[in-house]
Amino acid sequence: MDKLETFPPGVKVGAGTIIIGPSSFRHFHSKLETALLIGSNSTLDHCQFSTGKSARISIGDQCYLTSVILMCESEIRIGNRVMIGWNTALADSDFHPIDPALRIQDTIALSPASTSRLAHPSNPNPSSSTTTSGSAP
Repeated sequence: MDKLETFPPGVKVGAGTIIIGPSSFRHFHSKLETALLIGSNSTLDHCQFSTGKSARISIGDQCYLTSVILMCESEIRIGNRVMIGWNTALADSDFHPIDPALRIQDTIALSPASTSRLAHPSNPNPSSSTTTSGSAP
C-alpha cells in the first residue's frame, strides 16, 4: 500500500483520511492556500488531482473515491458520504479557449485529420513542443 504521509502545500486532510497512490499529486499545480480540502475519515485510493494554478477542490467527510481523476481549473465540490468508482473523471472545464479565434485554432491543432502543425493555443511556440516522427532513428 502506497499510503501518502506528506502532501504538497495547499493540501489539508482531515483526521482518519487516507490517500493511497504514488501519482496522486503529480499534476497538482494550485497555488491557493487551501487548494485541496478533504474532510475526515475519507479514503482516496489511486486518485489523481490535475489542477490549474487557481483551482480549489473540496471533498467532504466519509467519502470513498477509487481510481478517480479530478481535473480542476476553478472549483470542484464533493459533499459528505459520497462514493465515486473506478475510472471516473470529473472536470469543471472543457479546457478549450473561450475566444472564438483561439477556439478554432485549438480545434485545428488537436484534430487527428490535421496535416498542418499549428501551435496549440496553450503552447504558442510550437518549436518547444515534443514531436515524434514515423521513422526510426
